[in-house]
This record gives sequence, C-alpha cells and structure tokens, in this order.
Amino acid sequence: MQTVISLFLSTCLFAALYQFIAPKFSSGAVAFQPVSLGHKMLFGLAMSVVSKLAMFALAILASVTLVPLMVLLGLAPDATAAPSAALAAVSIAVLLVMLQLANWFSTMMLGRFMPNILRVESASAGFKAALAPTVVTGAFYVLVVFLLAPLMAVPQ
Repeated sequence: MQTVISLFLSTCLFAALYQFIAPKFSSGAVAFQPVSLGHKMLFGLAMSVVSKLAMFALAILASVTLVPLMVLLGLAPDATAAPSAALAAVSIAVLLVMLQLANWFSTMMLGRFMPNILRVESASAGFKAALAPTVVTGAFYVLVVFLLAPLMAVPQ
C-alpha cells in the first residue's frame, strides 16, 4: 500500500513540477500541451517510472566506476573512521549530477514519445526544464544527508 501511495505522490509531484515550475526554468520551451488533468497525471506516472529506471542505471554505472575511483583517491572511509566532509561533498555532487541526467533523459524521452502531452523544443530546453525536479528532490536529499550526518558519526 505504501508503494501505491508513494507512486501516486511522485506522479502528482512530477505533474505539478512540469505544469508550474519547468516552463519557468526553460523559458516556456518545455510545457504541457492543452490536455486534461488525466493526461498530465499519465505523464507524471511515466516520468516517475522512467526517471527512477534511469537513476537505477546511473547508480549501477556509478558503483562500477566512481566507487573504485573514490577508493583509489582515498575518499572512501575505512571501518573505524567517520565519513569525511570530502566524501559527503563528492557524494552529494555525484547524486545531483545523476538526478539531473536521469531527469533530463526522462524529459527528452517522454517529450519524444508523448508529443501530444509535453512539448520539448530542444535538448537544452529539456535540460533546463529537468532542473525543476532536480532542485526539488536534490534539496530534499541534501537536507536528509545533513540531518543524518550526526547519526553516522563513529563514537570514539
């Protein structure tokens, strides 16, 4: 039941973001066509599913490429030390880049497959419009990271 509720809330969030905020970020180059609320919710559902699948693929790619690189650079913590500020900064930066890429890919793909619902004029406009969900969800992730940071400290 929680999965259905979270999927519904995610659908509503994406529909609202692309209705109100994304056109402002892209200067009107990405906007809904004149369609009903049901079509906007269908787009929100598709955006929710496609962006999560894209994020999953990027997470697998990052775990294969970035985690070994962070270990080689000495940014990965050992078992006895608390996570460093550099690790937190790199992790947040990687997360925000992955969110933006997943949202950009989803916006472009759904703009291509749902042209009667969402108008995407160019790739750069799609990138700017994808900033809307990235800023909203990225701000939430950063807030959670800073709220959970004291809990991750290793007692001395």
